[in-house]
Amino acid sequence: MEEGKDPLVIKRNKEPIDLEGLWSPSPGFLVGGGPSLQDFDINRLRERGIVSLGINQCAAMAPVKAWVFSDAHWKFHHALFLDPAIMSFVPTYKATRWAHAKTELGFQKIEMRIKECPNTLTYDRQTCFVPETFFTTPYAHWGPSKDQPKDRPFPNENEKWSGFLCTMMIGLRILYYLGCRRIYLLGIDFQGKDGKCYGFPEEKLDKGRWERRYGKEERMLDSLNQEMENRGIEMFNCNPNSRCSLYSHVPFDLAIKDCKGSIPDEPLDTFGWYDKKENESQCQKNPELVPRHYERFCGK
Repeated sequence: MEEGKDPLVIKRNKEPIDLEGLWSPSPGFLVGGGPSLQDFDINRLRERGIVSLGINQCAAMAPVKAWVFSDAHWKFHHALFLDPAIMSFVPTYKATRWAHAKTELGFQKIEMRIKECPNTLTYDRQTCFVPETFFTTPYAHWGPSKDQPKDRPFPNENEKWSGFLCTMMIGLRILYYLGCRRIYLLGIDFQGKDGKCYGFPEEKLDKGRWERRYGKEERMLDSLNQEMENRGIEMFNCNPNSRCSLYSHVPFDLAIKDCKGSIPDEPLDTFGWYDKKENESQCQKNPELVPRHYERFCGK
């Protein structure tokens, strides 16, 4: 393997496919399903120049460009599997399962296995969490459990995390694989609102999830800080009221502007582009190069 290459193995129909750096050098959004999703104009994620990866069912609400899941496949809306415009990252061993749909009759299986759905990619995962190798193994770390190395039973020997799994960690790993080194968190709240866990309709209630889960997720992220710094990864949170206290706040509109870079708002001005003579003449008059990205603003 060439030096510096990301070894994460992504497959399409059992054959490895190299998507490493596909979105590089663009910043991107890592989108969770927290209640704050309802506080943002998430339709802006549809704009040109914006890349985003959704975690689990939030992708049914937010118009992300890719999504990943790790839980039971039947939990997730069939539109996510059938939409050819969204990359679906699926655990390898779940690719042979039947996709499910919600019809007027209720829940039913679709005559289509997940691996047969469009734009579907698979990844391997293990139930382990070792910060030092989080970004270098050919599989994604999901959290410490049965595959945890015996010499590293827990990220911190004083923390009893056994059996704790977190899809957000897989989302972070895949976003890194796709080439995003500046990441904006959206819907990562680590708290409920009005007793609800999610920013989309769901019956599951928030009953002490901070003590049982969100706190552990924050400690896992915190343990990755050194590795992220070593690899030039920057993370910011678009929710100023998030209980995740690790990252500086950046307003959503500024994050959108940073991700769009030099891509203007629509409708795009197409007039004059076919005039070669005028194009070359104006480039000679204006020899300075246009910046690729919006001027950095994140406390730099």
